[in-house]
Order: sequence, then structure tokens, then C-alpha cells
Amino acid sequence: MASAHTEQTPLLEEKVDKITLARQVLTGVAPCLLLYAVGVLALMHFEGWDFLLSNYVMVQVVTTIGYGDFTVQSPGAKVFMAFYVLFVLVVLAFYFQMFVGTILDWESKILRKHLRSLEQMRYSRNDVADTQIIKDYGPANQALASAFMFLQVLLFGTVFFRYMEHCTCSYGPNVASTCKDDTFEHCVATGGYVKDWASAFYMSAITLTTIGFGDYQPRTVLGRLLGMIWMVLGVAATALFLSSFSSYLFEKTKKDKYCTVDTLDITDNVFDEMDMDKSGTLTRGEYLAFTLVKYGVCPKELMKEINEQYDRIDGAKANSVTREALRKHRRGNVEDFAASA
Repeated sequence: MASAHTEQTPLLEEKVDKITLARQVLTGVAPCLLLYAVGVLALMHFEGWDFLLSNYVMVQVVTTIGYGDFTVQSPGAKVFMAFYVLFVLVVLAFYFQMFVGTILDWESKILRKHLRSLEQMRYSRNDVADTQIIKDYGPANQALASAFMFLQVLLFGTVFFRYMEHCTCSYGPNVASTCKDDTFEHCVATGGYVKDWASAFYMSAITLTTIGFGDYQPRTVLGRLLGMIWMVLGVAATALFLSSFSSYLFEKTKKDKYCTVDTLDITDNVFDEMDMDKSGTLTRGEYLAFTLVKYGVCPKELMKEINEQYDRIDGAKANSVTREALRKHRRGNVEDFAASA
């Protein structure tokens, strides 16, 4: 018996769905946060680092940037970190990418929706559905949206670190004892770390691509605090940009190649090449074989071997294979194998 539905039913179902979603998020986030916290507490315990510095190093570990400006020195920390990166890093990286990827995907959908609304103007007179627009411009919109997000985080890093850390004495164990950063000139004169526009841009690009040479890193408290969020979001945005752009180029290359193949390409010489049985007509199989080779889906040599195998099965040259012909071919193969053994 079907359950009765009232005016409250949709609201109740929506409430249940939200509760289920909240449980799923909590189940997924809690283990990730716990594993991350274990790493932070271990660094604080073994190395004696403060909370901010331990988090800063842990973000480098999770994003695989690895500046190398702070490295573990105690034997206990080295043993712990070796096991940690081998067995825990994969789980942490997965959860971080999943969480950040959800945020980036949400922003990407908004940007792609805006791009589709602009492209709708082109099709307004032709009354073409949104599905056609997505088909024509979907990969390009994805590439543009991801490029926009990548440029955002790259620009933010360049501008932020240029102005906030134009010259600094650093913070933590690496601070220079003689450095004074009360003014820019005094900071430079006393051995402070300088970031000009080129250096800030260089550091941002090297960081976001996870190369992390380590010659430039965030130095101030604010730089490392915001840098942790910037690194996590930026690395994910960069990965999305590289993936989307390479997919767009690959699909565009394939699409251009496919569009060049047309029935106008089938000249008399090409027809003779397609007509493998020399019957003067093209069967569906012959046209299919030619198309697969033309599109590069199947190498010509492999297609030749397939046809030769078919000819061996079709001993009567009837251009058709029956069950009996297959059974006979299998028996012949078994007998040949037994004789050779």
C-alpha cells in the first residue's frame, strides 16, 4: 500500500536529505581532520614548533609543494614523517582535493553558465537548444572557466606577497638576528628577504604548480597564515586548469580531424582501396573498416590482420561466416596445436 502524501511531505523529504548530506559530509571530513591534526601535533611534539608553523609545514606536505624552508630534524620526527607520508598522505590528499574540488566546481559551473548565456545570443535566431551550445562550447567554456580561476589565484599570490612581503625579516627559526624591517630601506640594508614583482610572480607560479624550489616562500605570520589557504585552493585550481585545457586541446584536435573526413574524400582510388573484396560495392563492414583507419582509431596494419583472420575463417569466400564455419575453424586450430605439441 502506497504511503499517503500530504502538503508537508516534500518538506520532510528535503529535511531528511539535508540530514543525510550532513552525515555524509561529517563522515568524510572527520577522518581527514583527525589525520591532519595528528600530523600537526606530532610536529609540535617532536620539533617544538608552534601551532602556526606546524600547520604551515603540514599544508606543504598535503599539497606536495615542499618548499624545504622547514624540515624535520629529530629522529622521532623523521621516523614519524616517513610512515605518515607513506600511509596517510594519500588519504589526506584525496579528501583535500575532493573538498576543494567541490568548491572550484561550483564556481566553474557559475562561470560556464554565464558563458553559455553569452553564447545563446548567437543561436537566438536559429532556435538551437542549450544542449547544442553545451556540445559546441562545453570544453571551451570549461577551459576558460578553469583558466579564470587559475589566473585569480596566481594574481592574488603575486600581488599579496609583493606588497605584504616586499621586504621582511621572516618569522620563526629562520629569522635573521640583525634584520630590522621597520622600513623597506632598513630591511634591505640589514639582510631582509626581498620580493619584487618578478620574484612574487615567480614564487606564485612555482608554488601553484607544486614544484616548490624553496628559494622563495611566505615569510611573515600573515603570509603563512593566508598562504596555507592559498596553497590548498591554488594547487587544486591549477590542476583543474591544466586538466581542462589539455582535454580541450585534445578534443579540439580530434574534432578537427573528424570534421575533415567526408564522403567527398572518397575518390575512385580510395573507393578501390575500401573495396577489399573487389565486388564493386562497399559493404557496411568495408566502410566501417575504412572509417576506423581514417580516424586513427585502428591502425591500418591491425585492420589488415583482422581481415586476414576473417578470410581464414571464411574459407568459402562467401563474405559471411556461419556458426559451423567458426566451429570448424576452432577444431582446426585445436588440431594444429595438438600436432605441434
